[in-house]
Amino acid sequence: MPVLFSYCLAYNIVTLIFVSNIYKDQSASLGYMYFFPAFWILAGLILIILYVQKKVRFETRWEKVLLILSTPGPFLVLVSVLSMLAGAL
Repeated sequence: MPVLFSYCLAYNIVTLIFVSNIYKDQSASLGYMYFFPAFWILAGLILIILYVQKKVRFETRWEKVLLILSTPGPFLVLVSVLSMLAGAL
């Protein structure tokens, strides 16, 4: 589980860095839209490799939560909710 926790932490830190850079430099934000899918594909491949090499397992509830947090799903839900809240104001 320490490997999965480290992976989840690194994944979310990189995602937050991308989002932070998008808001800092609006002119480069379109370029980051190409980085996100490439990063998600690379991160998914790394997760598959870790699973095949038996470095990570998804047996406990905690490991399943970490797996969900290591995917683009929570990020996309958060962006959707924030955009709806911003539109409501």
